[in-house]
Amino acid sequence: MKAGTELGKMAKEYMDKGGLVPDEVMIGIVKDRLAEKDCEEKGWLLDGFPRTGVQAEAMAKAGIVAEKFILLNVPDEVCAPHPAAPPPRRRAAAPPPGRSVLSVC
Repeated sequence: MKAGTELGKMAKEYMDKGGLVPDEVMIGIVKDRLAEKDCEEKGWLLDGFPRTGVQAEAMAKAGIVAEKFILLNVPDEVCAPHPAAPPPRRRAAAPPPGRSVLSVC
């Protein structure tokens, strides 16, 4: 949004209305950012993306694959909830086959 791209403007419209940014907009934003020179030279770290299967599939189709994954396994009672956040949803998560996991706590 800061750069004023069309995708950023679209995302801002959804967020200003309190809505979720659609997968196709988020995918475009992330793909565009990861294609920039600094990401290609130095690498990148994604926090909270992909969040959906559609996003994960789009990244795989674009050839964007993470080399490492960090799994934070923190008990619910240790985490402080954000005041505006809904109750946490827990689900089992695993990295794609053939990928390594670094456990950090």
